[in-house]
Amino acid sequence: MAGKDGKKRGRKTENDNSNSTSAVSTTRNYKRRSTDSNVAYQEYCELPFTLSSILVDEFEYITRNDIHAMRSLHVLPCPVTVKQVLEHYQKKRNKNHNDDDEKLKQEQIKRFCDSLALLFDDALPVCLLYREERPQYESLQNDENLRLKRPCEIYGSTFLLRLLRRLPTLLCTESRKEMDEVGPLFADLVVLLQKNRQACFKDSYRKPKRNELLSWEKENVGTDNGCGER
Repeated sequence: MAGKDGKKRGRKTENDNSNSTSAVSTTRNYKRRSTDSNVAYQEYCELPFTLSSILVDEFEYITRNDIHAMRSLHVLPCPVTVKQVLEHYQKKRNKNHNDDDEKLKQEQIKRFCDSLALLFDDALPVCLLYREERPQYESLQNDENLRLKRPCEIYGSTFLLRLLRRLPTLLCTESRKEMDEVGPLFADLVVLLQKNRQACFKDSYRKPKRNELLSWEKENVGTDNGCGER
């Protein structure tokens, strides 16, 4: 009896096979859609060499692990913030939009900039900061002048480049329609940053304060660790 029951319990029905096939198909479609979106966004958000080199240099400043050459942090708020860049982009795109169709495009561009600012605010503490920058971020939460400001009102264009680098992963589940609508806007934003890089990237650097040091640094660096802009 037990053997028969065992066989009965182990036997798959047609419904089981159908559900299994459906699940596999759905998973494959999801992966295919995610991969397609990822590749497309990579094309739209690809950074030219001049912008990529900004990230390379910045990485060296921020993550340098050498007791004889102290690493650096961005001076915050940045001279040109993410919010200011997006406002400039929106104004430039809307410059000659007057008729009804163009006004619809104005609304689309405004939604794009507002959504990108919100995405930046959400993504910054999760995946845009280096480990060395987290103590500085945490100290900002206690700064009376800055703690009520949005990240896009504090951090600058270099952090926007970090976001653009991660967008293919962050937006991999977006629909093809959505991608076709906003993809060209991302590409235009990259062009604007490239053409105006001297105006957009005015970041300055300083040495970390003692409360912004990592634990191992506090053990190896003297208490007199004043700020100095780079």
